[in-house]
Amino acid sequence: MTYQLSVKELAPDERPRERLRLRGASSLSDGDLLAIILNTGIVGETVTAVAQRLLAEHGGLLGLMKLDVAELARIRGVGEAKAAKLKAAL
Repeated sequence: MTYQLSVKELAPDERPRERLRLRGASSLSDGDLLAIILNTGIVGETVTAVAQRLLAEHGGLLGLMKLDVAELARIRGVGEAKAAKLKAAL
């Protein structure tokens, strides 16, 4: 297992929320935008890694949009609260 920097350990101008504020949404990847919505990762997986995994496993934002709240909630690292946030945002 390789060590991944947490978002807090990144330089401020590399953090998704700060980049959104400084450069706008168009400067962020779908993974960065999704990480902002998710807000937190899980033990052993940073929020940016969780976001990238969700996009890869479900065919991007379009694939995630097709899932209902219950399906989203069953995904490791999502749960009910994040599922509701995701569904509302997507």
